[in-house]
Amino acid sequence: MADLCKRVHSMLGQNNNLKNNDIVKHFVQEGFKRRTIYGIMKRYEIGLP
Repeated sequence: MADLCKRVHSMLGQNNNLKNNDIVKHFVQEGFKRRTIYGIMKRYEIGLP
């Protein structure tokens, strides 16, 4: 799970032109749950690891 968080954070930090929905679609295609990705993104926005 920590690896997934790092990957999501990396995409959020590097790809300013991507919308959140695009990032979620990417990870859902890899087999992760949509809710999990949105949860990680929310924690990133408020500054939690």
